[in-house]
Amino acid sequence: MQQQLKTVVTGNKPQSLQKYDIVLSMLLFLYCALLPFEEALATSFGSVLRLLGIVIIGYCIVIYHSYKVNISTFRLLMPFASWVIFSVVSIIWSADVDWWIYFTMIYLLQFAFVLFVVAYYKQVNIRYLQNGLIVGATIASSVLIFMPQLSQITEDGRRTVVILGQELDPNIVATIIMIGLFACLGSIFAKKKSGILQKILVIFLGAGMLFTGSRGALISFVAGFGVLMFLEMRNRGSRKYVLAVIVIAVITTIIALNFMPEELLTSRFSQESILGFDEYKRGSHNRYTIWLHALELFIQRPIIGYGSGNFFNAIATVYEECASHNMYILILIEEGIVGLAIFGYGLIKIIVRLYKKHLYTFLAMFTSVCVMAMTLDSITTKFFWVSIIIAIIAILKDENSSIRRD
Repeated sequence: MQQQLKTVVTGNKPQSLQKYDIVLSMLLFLYCALLPFEEALATSFGSVLRLLGIVIIGYCIVIYHSYKVNISTFRLLMPFASWVIFSVVSIIWSADVDWWIYFTMIYLLQFAFVLFVVAYYKQVNIRYLQNGLIVGATIASSVLIFMPQLSQITEDGRRTVVILGQELDPNIVATIIMIGLFACLGSIFAKKKSGILQKILVIFLGAGMLFTGSRGALISFVAGFGVLMFLEMRNRGSRKYVLAVIVIAVITTIIALNFMPEELLTSRFSQESILGFDEYKRGSHNRYTIWLHALELFIQRPIIGYGSGNFFNAIATVYEECASHNMYILILIEEGIVGLAIFGYGLIKIIVRLYKKHLYTFLAMFTSVCVMAMTLDSITTKFFWVSIIIAIIAILKDENSSIRRD
């Protein structure tokens, strides 16, 4: 296997030199770079990303005998493994087996992908994943800002990118741009020499995120950005970087207010519409209406829910067949309190470990993804599982470097 000696930087702490597998790292770079365009890159055998994920899993199996895998590596994945097992077992009480098969297969494949990549975390250069996200976010932002002919405004005022005749979900595109934006901020707080081009890139990605008209992405970014600024401000050595980033944020806001289409500002980011309460007051189909009806379902089966993948047919019994637009409500309805407790414990465990390790940029990124999950069925998206991979690899690499220093 082709390996090189590189310096890997995780969050704020530069790691000691270590080997990594260039093929595995490059495959993950490509996977992350293609994330925003998954819906447009579909084949008769599934999306290109799904096929690439299978290739990555296959490559990990091939290199199994070349690297030593430590079982303790998987401790952060145990809650998610338990949740997947619980989802599989839920076929016993699932009303619709077809929905169970469809979504459970998605969960199994995504978890398998996470499991294999995390198993070889020592051979993964985490910067390749971050740079892949930045590249994908930059391309998506370029299309949104400079190629209006490849986008259109939806009825609810969001900007949808259209590639190869396929409309991309603006919330998913905005979230992936947001993750790439935090990857850029990570370089600044890693005490690297960030030049003017990198600062311009941060502004550019921020504008691209706003150009989607995604209110959820804006709120999620503000939440993660606030966490990052608060934690870094406590570090005297990082305060100048905090001030620089705040200035960049102000500049981004000014640019966005002056160059964004008027319809996005009025229909998506105005004071009346930013939280979507105007839609709820009008009685239109919206997230709050769905969540209120989901509460009816939860009261009926609070402990183990309706079974994996059965949200659609369950909500149809009290409202209409629709998405939950909230990952936590989705899990609560499908797997009940038991399933949400298991899955939520896994998320909290990662957040706590990132905080204790002072990996603040990774914490901010992961916090934003978790907040975005309050308005999106993130459990089925690849960016959600990629964020788990990045967070866990950052933690494990930090622990490994600490052991070496000791």
